[in-house]
Amino acid sequence: MAAKEMYDYFTGTVTPDYAATTLAAVAHGESYEEAAVNGEVVEGDDGSEEYLVFDDDPVFYYGYKLNALTPSDAGPIFDFFCDKNKANGNFRTFKWTHPTDGHTYTARFVNKLRRGFKPPEIHSFPSLTIKILGVAP
Repeated sequence: MAAKEMYDYFTGTVTPDYAATTLAAVAHGESYEEAAVNGEVVEGDDGSEEYLVFDDDPVFYYGYKLNALTPSDAGPIFDFFCDKNKANGNFRTFKWTHPTDGHTYTARFVNKLRRGFKPPEIHSFPSLTIKILGVAP
């Protein structure tokens, strides 16, 4: 069987609010993909289970744990998150290129941006997560 990637599960395209491809400077650390189906498994007192599936399509997230960044590597990420004309926190969507499958997607941040500091000038983002909304045009 051929390798599968999140691209295989999207139909059509999603146009981002911010057209520039972003987060290019995030090669310093660990990253991971998450897939979920929008629903819940509810377990009864008797051990029975009910399945509440809200949507059969998978939902994808991509996360980063970025350590040992220089201020010049961390600054653009911080600016991109905070700038109201770019990501504006998690309120605007943007283009993002997957580091291994090479496809460009439309994404948005899902959590607050937490930046750590270790003297003298080492920055980190311990948890940076984006939600993949679809393939960018």
